Amino acid sequence: MARDQLPFVLIGSHPVYGHVQPMRLIASYLVTLGYEVTFLAPNAYHDAIEKTGATFHALTGCADYTEKDFDRNWPEMHFWPPGPEQMAYRSIAPARAVFRQSRGIQEVLQAFKARDPKRAVVIVHEGHFKGAIPMILGAPNMLRAPVITIGVVPYIDSSKDVIPYGPEQGPATTPEAREKSKAMLEYIKNATWRGRREFLWVLEDLGVPKDVDVPELLDLDRLPARFLQTCIPSLEWPRSDPAPNFRFVGSLPSMVPDAWTDRPHWWDEVVSNLGQKDVIAVSQGTLNIDYNELIVPAIEGLRDRPSTVVIVVLGIKGATLPAGTTVPENCYVGDYIPYTELFNYASVFLTNGGYGGVNFAVTHGIPIIIGGTDGDKPMTSARVVWSGVGFDLKTATPTPEQVRHAVDVVQSNPKYKKRALEMQEEARTFDPLSTIVAEINTLAKEK
Repeated sequence: MARDQLPFVLIGSHPVYGHVQPMRLIASYLVTLGYEVTFLAPNAYHDAIEKTGATFHALTGCADYTEKDFDRNWPEMHFWPPGPEQMAYRSIAPARAVFRQSRGIQEVLQAFKARDPKRAVVIVHEGHFKGAIPMILGAPNMLRAPVITIGVVPYIDSSKDVIPYGPEQGPATTPEAREKSKAMLEYIKNATWRGRREFLWVLEDLGVPKDVDVPELLDLDRLPARFLQTCIPSLEWPRSDPAPNFRFVGSLPSMVPDAWTDRPHWWDEVVSNLGQKDVIAVSQGTLNIDYNELIVPAIEGLRDRPSTVVIVVLGIKGATLPAGTTVPENCYVGDYIPYTELFNYASVFLTNGGYGGVNFAVTHGIPIIIGGTDGDKPMTSARVVWSGVGFDLKTATPTPEQVRHAVDVVQSNPKYKKRALEMQEEARTFDPLSTIVAEINTLAKEK
């Protein structure tokens, strides 16, 4: 199909690295197919977006922030205990950002219209980005386009079949469990009242009619034309009452579309001499960067194991370990190593629970050891254990002994590897990027 016959695509994302990266991958893939893509993001992501070949369009005002601004702009966030209350507070900043996100969407739609008023447009945004909701709810004087939401964190909405959060989260298969599900959903609703209040104020300012039924924050993902969850069914709670727009598309094949040009000096020698050694890949993601929490205990707990190679990814270019950390002979540390390379060799993945990394490990058939208690990480941990693909440390700050015990458990029990390989085969039945493109084309034709 000729380039000018393909729909324009507008992409938006919650401005946290782990949310932006999968949307960058989607943007990059669309560009290679000839789509003209504009990516709405904070100024800090200008260069990263343009590397994909997409056109960058800046968010402004209170929408122009990243996770690096959390401590300065919202210090109270870290004083909340882990749980629905903490997640509720974290909903306030995204709710306030909706006004500027919505305005950014309209700016891009106006630019598309000026170029070719007859050409279809499809909006593809990550689930925490809510800038299209005012348009969907009928805010006046807005250009409109169909919307696809991409789920890049554990799926959470109102369901009678799921306890969505807390120590008992998981499938609700008994009458007692379903009562607990109702109670937890009500608790989350009450805990998120401040974020909902901010969101309703934004809708009011944008002129959304007062008689419009606005879903709870938990259920806003039911509004777009499509909701595409980037995981396989085996990594998500089963529901008999999914939203009509919900669909699994499978785990994304990569989280980093950039070329890897600055390999650690030790990389080629190490991977060419692994032999029969086990490779423990260790990552603490990009948001929680206190390496004393998980990485340092892993280094200490796995030292002096001649049959084990530990490869640590710090996750941020230029990052270093805390002063005084001693690195044993069987451990290698890189500031940045793409999972596309690392997972070709890893036999176990030790992670603090980033959803993208967990999904990518699944596509490679790698058992997982997980330890995260912040934000949505407990939800990811619970799914890892429920699915049978991994072991939960149940703490974000394990001791070296706890790390060593977890590795011994996963390596000595073949059920973890067996389940990882089963889930890998399931992942191979999906083609997420092609499915996303097909949905874009379908909605473009329905306009």
